[in-house]
Amino acid sequence: MLIVLDNCEHLIDACAELVDTVMAAGGSSKVLATSREWLDIDVEQVFQLRSLDTSDADSSAVQLFVQRARATDPNFAADGAVAEVCRRLDGMPLAIELAAARVAVLPPAALLEGLDDRFRLLSGGRRRQRGRTLEATIDWSYDLLTDDEQQFFRRLGVFLGSFDIAATATVAGVSAAEAIDLLVSSTPAKPTTHENDSTAISHHHPRPHSLSPRNPSPR
Repeated sequence: MLIVLDNCEHLIDACAELVDTVMAAGGSSKVLATSREWLDIDVEQVFQLRSLDTSDADSSAVQLFVQRARATDPNFAADGAVAEVCRRLDGMPLAIELAAARVAVLPPAALLEGLDDRFRLLSGGRRRQRGRTLEATIDWSYDLLTDDEQQFFRRLGVFLGSFDIAATATVAGVSAAEAIDLLVSSTPAKPTTHENDSTAISHHHPRPHSLSPRNPSPR
């Protein structure tokens, strides 16, 4: 039997206890859990979902944009601006879906110009989408962090793109070991492979959160 638990971060302790109990009972039961936080139990095997590929005009991010845009405008045809929109949105599926829903009133080039104020641009929408705003989703992840982790995350807002452990420690005012601990515990900072050294550790910081009006300074 497969048991699916979605959005476990809402009740992380209860979900962890439930999964632990189910797995300890033995049998053939399996649990598939989605969460912005690890359950942190012995039987857990973590599979991290990455952002969509944004490398070219045929990338998975562009394909998702076109699919969602055609739900609004069946005659929609992608142009060069679509790939750049997806890249600016860091390949985040929700952000891409919200942007694609705007093509009925804004062509991709206009969407691209408006991304400097992406929280305003990607809010609202159709009635059933109004609770799925980019800002609300990122704020939820941010609110899951402790006070120290939130302060650490705000300080990472000075970076655009990837950054290494040494830069992280300098900006955060902590040791390299402390920086690694904070990066591990701060789920919004996700590990990536360094472009020039596969043995190096780098992290990609989601740019939109550094622009959030809730966090105007890195204090």
